[in-house]
Amino acid sequence: GGAIGVAIGLGVVISQNGGIVALWNKISPFNKPVAKTPFYFLADSAFADKNSADLRVKALVSEGFKDAGIFWIPDYPNLGSSKFYQVYAVPFGDPNSCTSDLKTYVKRIPDAYCAFASLDAKDPANRVTGEQLLVSPQPSVTASPSPTPTINPPKSPTATATATSTPSPTKQAKPSPENFVRDYYSLVNAQQLTAAWQKLTPKFQRDGASGRDEFIDWWKSVDQVSVDRARLVEMQNDSAIVDIELTYKKGKKISSETLRMSLVWNETSKQWQIDETSRP
Repeated sequence: GGAIGVAIGLGVVISQNGGIVALWNKISPFNKPVAKTPFYFLADSAFADKNSADLRVKALVSEGFKDAGIFWIPDYPNLGSSKFYQVYAVPFGDPNSCTSDLKTYVKRIPDAYCAFASLDAKDPANRVTGEQLLVSPQPSVTASPSPTPTINPPKSPTATATATSTPSPTKQAKPSPENFVRDYYSLVNAQQLTAAWQKLTPKFQRDGASGRDEFIDWWKSVDQVSVDRARLVEMQNDSAIVDIELTYKKGKKISSETLRMSLVWNETSKQWQIDETSRP
């Protein structure tokens, strides 16, 4: 799979081409053009060309995702200015419903995520990946169903849960390094460069990326990067090595690169971070 996340959609098709919208209306009774409004969506992937996005949507609808759809990312400024067609599987009115569906959807599409599309550029995208759900299962349960009264009175948790459940998530719920790599490049393709920047260790931010401005300028010059392959070479408690094959698209120029990426586990943020890259 490539690094670009595919979003799924047919229920809402946002396009300046009325003919395409009309065509989709004929293809599926579930596809009804609506005015652009803020909404949460379960993203599957994104495409540089409309035809590929349309085909993906059609496939999703045939698989039972009747409300799948696409939109042009720049139409929702809070998602950035990346010139891609976002395909989503399901639109939602609230974030909790989206993350609930995401838990099962990532088994189909590992790079899937939930996000908020808004017409106000100042609104946060509130992107949540399947990886984040695995790393922090308790916050999502605590925040929504409000089990604060159940969790707060620490009668047995102090003696039992503290000893057993705290170490557990660190060791057992650690996400796969390969998925981390794909998610990192998904952020890059969606031009969510601040989030991508946080996936680097301070050392790599300074030495490998040559500072935040250089990092952002470089990735803004790349139209698309695809992860053609991600292979785990070695994994220890707090470190991992992944060999990756990438394809870059810059205008009409397409180039390939093979990298060996060294990752370290950040216990504070509960995520992998890129610490070093080299050419094997």
